[in-house]
Amino acid sequence: MVEVRVLAPTAVIGSGFSSKSFERGLSLKPHVIGCDGGSTDMGPAALGTGVPHFSRDATRRDLRLMLRGRERLGVPLIVGSCGTAGGDAGVDWMREICLEIAEEEGLRFHLALVRSEQEKGYLKRRLREGRIRPLNPAPDLNEKVIDRSAHIVGMMGAEPIMEALGGGAEVVLAGRASDTAIFASVPLRMRADPGPAWHAGKILECGTSCATHRKRPDSVFAWIREGNFTVEPMDTDLRCTPQS
Repeated sequence: MVEVRVLAPTAVIGSGFSSKSFERGLSLKPHVIGCDGGSTDMGPAALGTGVPHFSRDATRRDLRLMLRGRERLGVPLIVGSCGTAGGDAGVDWMREICLEIAEEEGLRFHLALVRSEQEKGYLKRRLREGRIRPLNPAPDLNEKVIDRSAHIVGMMGAEPIMEALGGGAEVVLAGRASDTAIFASVPLRMRADPGPAWHAGKILECGTSCATHRKRPDSVFAWIREGNFTVEPMDTDLRCTPQS
């Protein structure tokens, strides 16, 4: 029976997590470390301006611990929706921080960037072909809307991340991505049961939001098996319950 172990250090990179909790997660030998890098919770300004919500220093701190942990275990690290909105500027920002840390720590790894920002000419062509339709109750979409948009990102699923991993990437920095896809990618590549892989990923992506008596953003671990999965917060004072 396939068992895939997944570690989510925190809900959003830059929001912080306990190094003690993270170390406990590493001791359980995950097959992958994954972390979301963004959210729509902050509103459209992050996408329009390309300015990340969390500070560079806070993001560096979190990413440094993740890169060290990845190096120790030799497993992939995946960060999706880089720079809050996942536009090209966010991916480049995270890449710059990642390379700075690698130089400071003497780390070597194969790095993949998976971009999601969309070219306006391409989108207008697809719109004319009837291949783009607004989701109800969104307003009508036309070429004027595309022209006046500062940045447009598509939301990727697991496939582009899986392709990067298949090409030998050890660290993947992705543009706008489904939060769940970040955590489902490696289990799906390892032929885990897709239902538990996606369901566990949905719980993992918000960190300790799935636990009772949450004190702060922190690490969560999942064991994904055939037909079932188990989720556990890495802070031993917390519990996951059916209600939480």
